[in-house]
Amino acid sequence: MTLDSATRLPGDPRPVYVSPADGIVIAVEDGALRFSHPRHADRYIPLRHVSRLIVPHTTQMGLDVLCACARRGVPVIVQDPASGALLRAVGTSRCDTGLRQRLLDLTMDIHWQSRLEDWYRANRARIARILARRLRAPEACSGPAHLHTWLEARAVQLGGRSAARATQKHLETFATAFMQQALLEQGLDARSEAWLHDQVDLPAMLGDLLAFQLQPLRLGWLQRRHEWRKRRRKRVGPVSHRAMVRLFERHRGRATRSTQDLINRLHRWLVEIA
Repeated sequence: MTLDSATRLPGDPRPVYVSPADGIVIAVEDGALRFSHPRHADRYIPLRHVSRLIVPHTTQMGLDVLCACARRGVPVIVQDPASGALLRAVGTSRCDTGLRQRLLDLTMDIHWQSRLEDWYRANRARIARILARRLRAPEACSGPAHLHTWLEARAVQLGGRSAARATQKHLETFATAFMQQALLEQGLDARSEAWLHDQVDLPAMLGDLLAFQLQPLRLGWLQRRHEWRKRRRKRVGPVSHRAMVRLFERHRGRATRSTQDLINRLHRWLVEIA
């Protein structure tokens, strides 16, 4: 049985990632999640110690698990066969920082959707300029679209199409889960009209910016993998779920800072346009 989670101080909530190859069954028992597998002893993690839960689509769990997580404020992400986000569930929050109300006020503007999308594009362009300098991309790649094309070409060059696609899908899913948890902590929960909208998905929008900002981690990992393969003169296997979990959680501090920066920028923008 493989349950990957980040190291925390005793009692601190931590994310739990379930490996897609394990066939784990999840149930709720006495305020804890029970992870069962025919060949392993059951493992229990109290819900108060879980910050978010990321599981593959093959995991067996009932609606009672989703409800228990929702009541505790634990976001749940279900990954599809390609490691993308198939389902996202969020519960209720016990805090309100004012961001939720400002987003609700924004939706009173008839042009709110286009204004929010303009903010998103401006920040994606800002991140692209920073990444282009940091990664020493060609001068023509300073724009988001051109930089994205260059990043994908570089990823394919280092790891091949399969590894490039797998690393990107994992990064996007983990970043969205991370952002979903952060927004929940800001008071944006299942009761908020600003959480999900028919046209605008705020966690996915901010998660995309976060994944874009963390692209150097992805390229660095592919670079190290490529160099190891050259030194050993061996073929490497497919990108593993555990390797991606360790990469993301090893740089959790960086993801936290980037997430907070993005949320702060959104909040400041909402204050300015009010």
